[in-house]
Amino acid sequence: MSEAWAELRLVGPRSRDVLSQLCALDFAPSAFANHMAKQTSFAKTTQLIVRRDISALPAFSIIGARSLAAFVWDTLLHIHTGHAYGIAPIGRNAMGKVIRVSVDVWESVPEAFQYHDVGSMALVSDVQAQDIDSIYERQQRGGYRSSLVSGEDVVFQYMRGIFPDWKAHGLTRCLHEHQGGFVFNTASMFGLAKKAEAEGAQILSGVEVTGFECNGDG
Repeated sequence: MSEAWAELRLVGPRSRDVLSQLCALDFAPSAFANHMAKQTSFAKTTQLIVRRDISALPAFSIIGARSLAAFVWDTLLHIHTGHAYGIAPIGRNAMGKVIRVSVDVWESVPEAFQYHDVGSMALVSDVQAQDIDSIYERQQRGGYRSSLVSGEDVVFQYMRGIFPDWKAHGLTRCLHEHQGGFVFNTASMFGLAKKAEAEGAQILSGVEVTGFECNGDG
């Protein structure tokens, strides 16, 4: 999250049971509603627990000092709770696959989604070259179409080939992603709705929110 804070997310139908093993809060739905936040002693560290469900799937953010994040992570994965509840990490590689599938959906019917496949570029100096190299390697493993251009002179000529008036110097890496783009929000939502309905989903339209009722638990 920042230089001072780190966030871990625990997602799954048994996430409440896992949290109950590591702190004294009551995670029953009636006591810990969605979007509620509570500070507590978690695995003997001070953490802020925020419930942010993903659709119908219970999900909790564990937010605390960055210096303690590795300890909390190891506690979840390697102490008895992790093994008992089948906890598995979801990191960069998993997110890369999710993004790859997402792009495939947009590219499947670009006209219906109003999807414009323009790609993107990242240009950096030597300070960030290693980060760009790592991103490129992950993209290649995941089948994501991209090109990596290395060397200051080579990068300059590459950019000049695309933009004849290019003048920036001092850039030693160019990651050119050939996939990805942008959409027009309203048109893309109608396109996604049609695709969902074609797969058997039911979309209820014409729903009007007239107010809220609060039960006093936050």
